[in-house]
Amino acid sequence: MDVFTIQNGQKEESDFTKVSEHPEINEESPFDPTPIITHFVPKPTPAAVISTCRCGEHEFNGTRTDVKDCGERPLNDNSQRSFGQTALVEDGTFTDKSQFPWVVALVERKANGSAIHFCGGTLISSKLILTATHCFARRKISQTEVWLNERNFLLVTDVDHPTLKIKAQRLIVHPNYNPIMNYNDISLVELSEHVQIEERYLRPICLPKDESYDLKEYAYTAGWGRSKKGPKSDKLRHVCLPLLSHEDCTEKTVHYYKTRVNEFMICAGDIKNGGRDSCPGDSGGPLFVEAGEGDRHFVVGVVSWGEQCGLKRRPGIYTRVSKYLPWIYQQAKLIDDNKLCE
Repeated sequence: MDVFTIQNGQKEESDFTKVSEHPEINEESPFDPTPIITHFVPKPTPAAVISTCRCGEHEFNGTRTDVKDCGERPLNDNSQRSFGQTALVEDGTFTDKSQFPWVVALVERKANGSAIHFCGGTLISSKLILTATHCFARRKISQTEVWLNERNFLLVTDVDHPTLKIKAQRLIVHPNYNPIMNYNDISLVELSEHVQIEERYLRPICLPKDESYDLKEYAYTAGWGRSKKGPKSDKLRHVCLPLLSHEDCTEKTVHYYKTRVNEFMICAGDIKNGGRDSCPGDSGGPLFVEAGEGDRHFVVGVVSWGEQCGLKRRPGIYTRVSKYLPWIYQQAKLIDDNKLCE
């Protein structure tokens, strides 16, 4: 098994061209018996904090999703999702301009000037985007742009708060990423310039303080991925999903989840009925919860893998962010003048 490690200052370009994209994940998919390799990092002090900036807030005042509707099953979606693919939100609700400003689009800029959306990500500081490593299996960071404040690819955004397009500068891959099992499927994208995170329409999400945020009953995910059997969505959509315990995710699902899902992953979806889910095109995007004063939002997962999309007993699998907080803070501190919201 190849282990890809990109440390600060050592390498600016990622090259995963030799990493094959795996077929649809099912009981016959390739299996690596090597246990997950953890990466111990002493918990460092977080990067500098801007006291006038509150993470996880937005200005949306419209109708919110009622928790009783979370996980309610729409029409089933048989679109494919695979390991190593840019594994939308099945159906879902269109996201308002002022909603969830931390959700970003990762876009490949071609030599002819065209742009192709390939994954999602989450703004967590003035210089860093949280995403999934497998998004870059066929992409180069030097050809990647991060689009912030984007809601509809077909429309020119308003003059006051236009889409902000920033070139990616560097990909920071977790040192123990396993592309066969999608272990440690988490990366950070360093931006080539700072984001003015004091602006509410460019507000980053909060990082969880501990694993207690993983115990919430429901969570949201958002992206531009596929809906039902159609192509990827031009508009950002979001859904509310039931969060699952590790026991339910390994004991009440199809049998091979027990050998693939570990405690560094978090599961979300309706095991019994299927339905709403993250799907092809949503990889790297956030799974996030509301918590604390003012219902601020905290990221608990990164869209990673699953079998197809919205199937019974096959919930979506996300990288569990709380397990990687020391590593995230370590990388954040190494970037000059990188700042977090309070």
